[in-house]
Amino acid sequence: SDKNVTIRTETSSGSLLSSVHAAVHVHGVNGGCVGEYLGTIDLGELVTRIGLPRERPAYLVFSFGSSSLLGGSSSTMRYETLLRPRAGHAYDVSLRYVDDFYSVTIREIDARTSASRELPRASLKACTRSARMSAARVPYRPL
Repeated sequence: SDKNVTIRTETSSGSLLSSVHAAVHVHGVNGGCVGEYLGTIDLGELVTRIGLPRERPAYLVFSFGSSSLLGGSSSTMRYETLLRPRAGHAYDVSLRYVDDFYSVTIREIDARTSASRELPRASLKACTRSARMSAARVPYRPL
């Protein structure tokens, strides 16, 4: 797959005594709408590009972990969504984790017209019969 998903990451713990780590856990979704773990990508860079198969649902789990450098406390937040990349489109994901508040925005961009729209968060339950039928026909390739 070409790298059709761009993830822009901004993290700040707000303190010199703590650190923040962001990652995305990628799950392929098979014909039965069951997620199959494919791998984890560390989002330590400001911009990370990944390739997801087109016309095949993927379940993305973004995780943000913060920990105290003094060893006292740590916390993890997760944002999960179903994404079905379409042919002729690119995806721009904005991840922001600042001072224990996070936001995730996913925009779908039409490669021909540059028109974009924000995609709503979708649970794995949003995997429909038509998506299952399509998913059964498109094999998953590694990231």
